[in-house]
Amino acid sequence: MIPKSVENGFPVLALIALICFPFALWQAWKNIKMAEASPAWPTADGVVTAAERGRGGLRMQPRVTYSYTVNGVTFVSKRVSFVGAIPKREIDSVLSKYSPGRAVTVHYLPENPVQAVLEPGSGLLVVAPFRALVIIFILFILVQVLVGFLRWNELKTEKAPVRASGDGPACNSDVATRSFAPF
Repeated sequence: MIPKSVENGFPVLALIALICFPFALWQAWKNIKMAEASPAWPTADGVVTAAERGRGGLRMQPRVTYSYTVNGVTFVSKRVSFVGAIPKREIDSVLSKYSPGRAVTVHYLPENPVQAVLEPGSGLLVVAPFRALVIIFILFILVQVLVGFLRWNELKTEKAPVRASGDGPACNSDVATRSFAPF
């Protein structure tokens, strides 16, 4: 038997997941592809304008702001790497590496110089969010299949004919014991 609170909320949750998960997977995949391509991007000289600890979602993250010039146009960016979340133990080392006033080499996307990064390339921490999303999506689908099977099995058992005592015709015991009042 599936609790009513789960049964009623599942279609809405499933719809939200079917809309959000593909978008999140696509964003994570796009991030991986940009990270893989970034070592080949052209570079520009830049300077760090600010470096501090800041809240990034639910975690503290280093916030590094830097400026750089491409074809006479000055840009400002904040992306240090393509890693979604820098581990807590590495925050201080990132901040010390990018202290304000420090000269840096900025890798930028040639078609859109606004897209820039200080530490190009991919790695385990870049791929981790994509892998986690795939695992969560698969688990979600498995839960949906399980709930669907349980619903199907429940309906199948409800509609299965049950023999009443004696040789009488088959009847559904649920229907036979229910009183029929119009209201």
